[in-house]
Amino acid sequence: MPSRDGHKVDPAAQERREKAWELYKAGQTNYAAIGRVLGVSGVTARAYIRKIIEQAAVKLDLGVHQFRAVEVARLDAMLARVWPKVLNGDLHAIDRALAIAKHRATLLGLEMPLKVARTDKTGEEDVTALSDRELAHRVTALMEQEAEKQTRAAQLPAAVCPAPTEAEA
Repeated sequence: MPSRDGHKVDPAAQERREKAWELYKAGQTNYAAIGRVLGVSGVTARAYIRKIIEQAAVKLDLGVHQFRAVEVARLDAMLARVWPKVLNGDLHAIDRALAIAKHRATLLGLEMPLKVARTDKTGEEDVTALSDRELAHRVTALMEQEAEKQTRAAQLPAAVCPAPTEAEA
């Protein structure tokens, strides 16, 4: 089956991309770990996730707001998990659903707006002057830096970075 750009879509590759996306939404941001689950390299796993993010952003017409698309998808997945318990009157689940809804409303700008400077992290450069492509590139780079930090932390010896205990997990 051809894609929009005329290239043939490999169903197995599409399935791996979707699985990579599900792992990423679930909080697994270590590309090498995702790659191991899928039987591909970490670089390939990252490419799969970037492709899915781009597709989601286009579908949702979010342009440079790719990060928001990822977060909304994660929140939707969380809400779907607690919703059956909410319908059964589980008070803890209701509290979780309200917390998710509040976070989602904040993320989507549905609450009272906060005054936020539209600058880079140094506070120097006005990001409103950046093109959509450059802003998207910077957001992607920041997400990749965070994933690399997590990958490095995962590779530290247990003495430096001990595994969480059951009480911490």
